[in-house]
Parts: sequence; C-alpha cells; structure tokens
Amino acid sequence: MNILIADDELLARTVLKHMLQDLNMDLNIVGEAADGRDLIGKMKQQPVDLAFIDIKMPDINGLDSIRILKNSYPNTNWVILSGYSKFEYAKEAMELGAVRYLLKPITLHELRKTITEISDVREKSHASMNIDFENVILAYFYKLISAEQLKETFVYSSSHFTGGIVYIDSFLDENLLSPLRLEITNKIHKIIEKYLRSGIYIAYFILPISNPVIICSWDPDKISFGEKTASNCFSEIWDLMHECRSDNFYPTLIKTGTCRCFKELCEKISKIQNSASLRVTLHNSGSLKLNELLEISSCISELDLKIVNLIIKLSETFKNKSYLSYAESLDKLKKIMSDEKINSREFVSSYCSFISYTLGIDLKKSQTVDDIINKLKKNQQKLLGYGIEPADIVSQAITFIHESYMNDISISEISESLNISPNYLSALFHKKTGETFMKYLTRIRLNKAHELLSLPNAKVNQVARQVGYSTVTYFAQLYKKEFGVCPSRDGSQYI
Repeated sequence: MNILIADDELLARTVLKHMLQDLNMDLNIVGEAADGRDLIGKMKQQPVDLAFIDIKMPDINGLDSIRILKNSYPNTNWVILSGYSKFEYAKEAMELGAVRYLLKPITLHELRKTITEISDVREKSHASMNIDFENVILAYFYKLISAEQLKETFVYSSSHFTGGIVYIDSFLDENLLSPLRLEITNKIHKIIEKYLRSGIYIAYFILPISNPVIICSWDPDKISFGEKTASNCFSEIWDLMHECRSDNFYPTLIKTGTCRCFKELCEKISKIQNSASLRVTLHNSGSLKLNELLEISSCISELDLKIVNLIIKLSETFKNKSYLSYAESLDKLKKIMSDEKINSREFVSSYCSFISYTLGIDLKKSQTVDDIINKLKKNQQKLLGYGIEPADIVSQAITFIHESYMNDISISEISESLNISPNYLSALFHKKTGETFMKYLTRIRLNKAHELLSLPNAKVNQVARQVGYSTVTYFAQLYKKEFGVCPSRDGSQYI
C-alpha cells in the first residue's frame, strides 16, 4: 500500500513515518508534504492508496485539500490527524469521505488497527471489482455482449492493459493431457491471487479455442506501478511455463505487451492467434512477445511459412490419430523440404525441437531432411495400429467431436460428412472406443466443463452453454452423475 504523509510539522511526519515502519506491514511511504498545496502537487505526481493528513496546515488546510482532491482520486483513502476533538471537524471530515479521524498523538496499536481495517476493506472492494472485470472480459470474448455494451462498463475506460495466451504443445492424448492442463491452471491461479492484492485487475479464462488467456489492467492513476506489477505477474507465469516443461508437455506464453486501450488489446490478441503457428520457429523459448512473431512474419519466406503450417498440421493429426490426414500432410512436407537449400535454413533446429515435443520423436540432433522425413514416417506407421479404414473413420469422428463439442452435433451429421451410414459409424465407434457416441460426447463436454468451472467466478449457466448444453438443469444432472457433486459446489455460481 502506497502512503503519503501531510503535516506542517517535520517532527510529526518523522514520528509517523517511523511508526509505520515499525508495523512491519506491506507499506510503502512514497512522499511527504508540509502543507496542503504541497500535498496537492505530490498527489498529482504520484497518487497513493492512503494519505495521512493533518487538519491544520498553512495555505490550504487538510479538509480543503481533501475537498479539492477527492473527485480526482476516488481510490485514495483519507485519514485525518488532528489535535482537536471538536465534533464539527470530525463531522466535516466524514462528510468529505475521510475513513478515519484520529486524535494526536496516536498509538502504535491504533495505527495498526486503522491500516488493517482499511486494507481489509480495500481488498474486499478490489476483489469484488475484479469479479466484475473478469465477467465483462469473459462475456465480451464469448460474444455475450457487444462492443457497444462493453463501452458502458468500467473495463472500457481503464487506461492500460496487457495480455497473454498460453499454447500447450504435446503429443499426449486428452486423458493424460487434461490433468496437466488443470495443474498449470491451478498454479496460474495462485500467481494471480498474489498479484490481485497489489491492486491491479486480472482476468483468467479459456478462449473458445481452448487456449488459456491472462489479461491485466490498471487504473489511469497508477500507470507506472500497474505496468511494473503486471510485468512481474507475467514474469512469474513465464517462469511457470519453464518449470512445467517436459519431453511431452511444452507450454508457451505469448504476450501482447502494454496496450493503451482495450481496443488495442483485442487487436493484439487477434494478431497472436493469427501468428501463433510461428512459435514453431522459436521453440527454444517458453515465453514469446507478439513483436517477435510479427518480426518473423514480416521476413519469413513463403516456403518456411508452408513448412510451419504443415508441422502444426502434423502435430494436430498425430494427436488426433488421423492416419490419412497425417499421411497427406507428411507427403506435402516431403515435397517442400526436398529443396536442397533446406539444410541451411535457420529454422530447421527449431522445427526439430517442436516436432520432438509434439510428436514424441527425437530430432534434436537430426539436421538433415532425410532424418526428419524418415522419423516422421516411422510415426506414421504407429498410426497404422488404429487402422487405415475403420479406425481412421472413428478418429475422424473423434476429431470432429473435440472440435465441435460445444455445438449441437449428432452421429447422423458426422456419418453424412464421412459418407457412411449412421448405424455403421455407431457400431465402429463403439467397437473401437468401448463407448457409444453419445457417452463419449458427454464425457468430453463434462471434462471441459470441469476444467472451466475450476476458474474463479465461473458461472454454471455460462459454462453449460460453452460446452453445448442449453438447459442448465439437464447439464447439472449429467455433471452430478459424472463427478458426484453439483457443479455449483466447484465454487461457481449459477448467475
């Protein structure tokens, strides 16, 4: 908590400063003022969370100073220090918005009690506002409110923002990957809780494309402090990305950098989504900045861009066990990489690193085209264990479920796209997965709902819609049957 002391007596300021230091609390005395005019000037230079103000000061007294400043600095708490016990002074101070009227000399116990109570109130107030902030951000990105509606909220008028998207690259199937994602989500929550106490706003949610997003914002009167605090928060999340990395699980944080308004933030998040595949070229880092990707985007050759997109496609099709799609992408990659110049390309090492994490093969020391293609072909043979014909049909159906679970989908719709009968697909699906189509779809939806409900301030009705259920009651019944508890017991709310 940043504190300013205003008193015309140097001794009084010095004594109070030492008393505050003796409290051993998280307090930062950022300035002193000898009169009201000095106080006003100091506040304009650096707004504070708490100001101790002597009621009797030359030029502009303490009460008049608050009267001048209170509208410009609504987040500052004012504590009056006075040697006068007159009721009129105390009454006027309270009417002006002062949170305490303390008689000199104050005791250490009284000072500690005052700051503790103010801190508790500020923390609860900020926590409540952060819930509103997160709900508005989530509603906007899920298209539940329009840009015009957003402009009516305090989020739009916030001065500065910064954000980041987490991409998780892995060849693990969903059953193994989901607990790891949940673990990293819980660790990010702990980091966020720590920095929420500092006074910035933080939203953490999952985009419709399943990527976690962190957005920080701070008030206009705390620009330098907010930017530094948000930077420290993202630094800890970056460290977490490195800590969680393994041979089969590689999270990457891509940051927007500081944005001067919400519109700029949205534009940069969109640019991250459009250029995220270029992380393949920089896969030795657990944290990237948007500017790094844009720099690569401006100079990367058409050939390398095709390779990047094909490597991403190979990763996705291998994870989804789609033999035909994998084979098609590998064939295209082989033709492109037949270019004799590819061996000297600057991105080959990064390609090999990315392939190692996302396809589970060791290419760290393999630098030739033949090495890359041959090992990718061996992975293709692994997919034969799922069968080219019936199993690939099932894998296509599974891919469709994972991509479209949030929509109203049916086995008839999938069978039509695969040009087979619903009965045949139903029989194949049950034979290969051990589950009916509907049971599999329900499990995927509920696992996703469980992940979303682990986020702070999640609302059951919103989560139900996000995973494909229009009726909250039906969703709650399925959820309780699957997990043994009602979704509201995950710490969420219905509305």
